[in-house]
Amino acid sequence: MGGSGGFKAIGVFLVSLFFSNAAANADEQISQYKAAMTKVFLEKYAAFPIFIKNPLFPGDVVAINNEELVARGCYKKIAGGNYKGTQDFSEGIDVSSDIDARIGGVVIKKRIADADVGADVTFAETARLSVSPLSLDSAPDANALLDWDRTQSKCHIIDQILAGEPTGLFLVSEVLHGKVNFSFSVSFSSSISAKAKSDLLLKIARSFSIDEATIGASISSAVFGVSTSPDNMTLAIRPARYNREELARITLFMRGERGAKLEIAVESAIRERDIGIFEKLRIFTQELMGDEIKNRTDWARRMAYGKEMVSLQQLSGEEIDMQKVATYAAAMVIVGE
Repeated sequence: MGGSGGFKAIGVFLVSLFFSNAAANADEQISQYKAAMTKVFLEKYAAFPIFIKNPLFPGDVVAINNEELVARGCYKKIAGGNYKGTQDFSEGIDVSSDIDARIGGVVIKKRIADADVGADVTFAETARLSVSPLSLDSAPDANALLDWDRTQSKCHIIDQILAGEPTGLFLVSEVLHGKVNFSFSVSFSSSISAKAKSDLLLKIARSFSIDEATIGASISSAVFGVSTSPDNMTLAIRPARYNREELARITLFMRGERGAKLEIAVESAIRERDIGIFEKLRIFTQELMGDEIKNRTDWARRMAYGKEMVSLQQLSGEEIDMQKVATYAAAMVIVGE
């Protein structure tokens, strides 16, 4: 291989390497965001996060794997959109500041780059993800979901879902509706002038489309918050029934040293900016999961069907720990959906 042909081959190799690294980084950041949202909503609300479909309402039938709306309007006595305030997740969870969340349609990492803050400002490696305000849209009661319109053929699948048959569908009982927020912090170099600091804060405000007055600045640092959407939207759903046996099995699997190590690995992976370290954490998580890896594309469906189907109110008891279930699910997202 010589002459211009050799340079061309090297060029093609470098271009392909660039795009493969870019794709790997994108995959990492998408996994981090999905894992963080999965952990938050399963742990705090026993709910499954929604990333695509908006809005959803109680009584909707939704495909678990791709959020496709399979049926709507199956209930004459359930009207969606009756939101009532519920407890926010305002304390938040630490995530990578490169996470693949989009603000105004633009990924966070691009927003940071567009701010062009230069060497005088350093963005913290982690951001704080919170959910607020948060409201709940619910079916009137569990019995209301039994009273579906049997004249509509599209709705006949509901009986199978309620019976715990493996349909691959959620029957939505409740919808969690609100905003995802990120809090970022930046530190200033000791040599920065007052004017340069003011100019940099203005750049940040313009890049993230926020009011400069909302940035809390001190001598050495600044903190600001942004929301991923201008309006409240569907963030997660609770299904009509849960597979109690599967949730109890996962809780047992997560007990002891393995569960403690997985908790640390998952939280570290969600916060990590370095793709090499993230990959090591992903492999370590996969090793800890062992034979459970075979369920990595099926974990949500397994939680939604089975022999012992129960309502949310029946999930209480020592045999089910939703914090452990949430860590397990987030680990599944990290190792690959």
